[in-house]
Amino acid sequence: MVKKEDVVEAEEVVENLPVPQQEYLPASQAWAEEESADVVDGSDLESDKIQLVGVPFIITKVFFREGNYRRPGEAMPDDFVSVELVTAPADNPLWRKVERKRSAYPGIPLQTEVSPNEQIVINDSSTGIKRQVVQYLHGKKLITVDDTTPRDFSDLYGELGKNPFDADRATLSEGAAAAEKGISVRLKCPRGLRVSFYENDYTPEGKTFYLG
Repeated sequence: MVKKEDVVEAEEVVENLPVPQQEYLPASQAWAEEESADVVDGSDLESDKIQLVGVPFIITKVFFREGNYRRPGEAMPDDFVSVELVTAPADNPLWRKVERKRSAYPGIPLQTEVSPNEQIVINDSSTGIKRQVVQYLHGKKLITVDDTTPRDFSDLYGELGKNPFDADRATLSEGAAAAEKGISVRLKCPRGLRVSFYENDYTPEGKTFYLG
């Protein structure tokens, strides 16, 4: 029969076990065995989304964050989405099509600075990527933009602020907290990004990016 005091003593022994330590390496050898080192997980911000045009990737997580711009008549700035992604490995055959896809856009380089298996984050608040991401999350029941938009609603047209998928955290019916903390997904974009060039009264060189 196990006595109460025996259980307490056993727990105390387990708690006091020494923590395994990493083998010491002199600073001069720190990079000699880098494959065995623990790695801090994270993504590099890619501010030039042109680099991802035609580049295959999988989206792994989406965050909603407060932006700096506010539409007329609104109390809060529009949210933007931070999209974490991983580019395809080097042996994926989709890499063979990257230059051909990029050649469809005059003025952008055929070569990309993005590498295979690279962890990247991009930000977007446009009628392109953000609208597509919100539609995807709504369709997967990970958020609810409102109580009237069907889950299979696919109309992505309309000026900014005139489409239900321009929703921000403040306007979501469900999922605002999750959107702020980050929503894990697995969305494959075999054609990378697409880009649409335009000019208007505000800019002669406007660009809107879309998931391809």
